[in-house]
Order: sequence, then structure tokens, then C-alpha cells
Amino acid sequence: MDQLKFGITGYGKMGKIREKSIFNTSDAALISVYDNTNHKYKKNDEVISCNTYQALLDSNIDAVIVSAYASVAADYVIRALNAGKHVFCEKPPAMNKNEMLEVIEAEKNSKKVLKYGFNHRFHYSVMEAKKYINKGVLGKLLWMRGIYGKAGSIDFHDNWRNYKKFSGGGILLDQGIH
Repeated sequence: MDQLKFGITGYGKMGKIREKSIFNTSDAALISVYDNTNHKYKKNDEVISCNTYQALLDSNIDAVIVSAYASVAADYVIRALNAGKHVFCEKPPAMNKNEMLEVIEAEKNSKKVLKYGFNHRFHYSVMEAKKYINKGVLGKLLWMRGIYGKAGSIDFHDNWRNYKKFSGGGILLDQGIH
């Protein structure tokens, strides 16, 4: 089987996690990395460190992993689909409804696969809660409260998730979307 050739845009925490997954399989190869914060990729000399997102798209890849800020996610996804690339994008997928509608339109016009990273749906506690809700044993769900550590971490004021210009809706959109 041929290797699926990946490019990663956004080389923060999630980009590094996705990179590790690629390196841990023989079915995939990391070809290029682009990060708009001017961090040069230096981990592996065989991987291209791109200066622009377009350079990443032009780097002979089959698929893009978008692990960048929500403020650029929809644009990056649309551009990748239009360039004939498969896309895996971290959530949240867009800053607002209109951006998401543009992504949906681009996906409809593409023959490529688009997937999003909604991993919390597979957390044991979430799956168990969903079972109780579906069975109706607690009655009709009127409201719920959730606490997630990212909202109150030590680096709260430095975390991109807390700023609308990067995340679109702060921690509620970033984590609540699950």
C-alpha cells in the first residue's frame, strides 16, 4: 500500500500529537509543516518547513491536517479541498455559521474526504452520560453544566482559546462544541 502523504498546518500541541501519529505508522508520511507563528519545523530534515500555507498545499501532499486557530480553519479547509486534498481538521471548524456554510459548499463540490476531530464524543464519561440521556431515566434534559480544565488553567490569559479573535467563541465554542 502506498503511504498517504500529509502536510500539517498549525504546529502547536495538536499538530505535534498528529505528527506523532503519522510517525508511528507505516501507512503515512509527513511531507510538510506550516505554522503561521513563524516557528520553523526542525525536527526532521526530510520534512519541508513551509513559509506559507500555499507552499504546504503545493508540497506534493495528499492530505492536510488543520490544527491551526479557528480563525483560519475554515479558510484552510476550503483551500485544501479546492486544491484536491483530503482534510482532517481540529474543532471548532469555523468562527461562525457563514464560514461553516462555505466549508459545507466546498465539501459538496469536492471528491475528497473531510473529517473533524470530535474526540470527546468517545470519552467514557460522555458515552455513559449519553446512554442515560437516551434512556430518559433522568427525565427530560433541561440544562447541563460541565467543567473542563482548560478554562481555568494557569496560562488562562495566554491561551488562544480564551480570545474571540482566534477561537470565535472562547472556551465554550472550543470545548462545548463536543
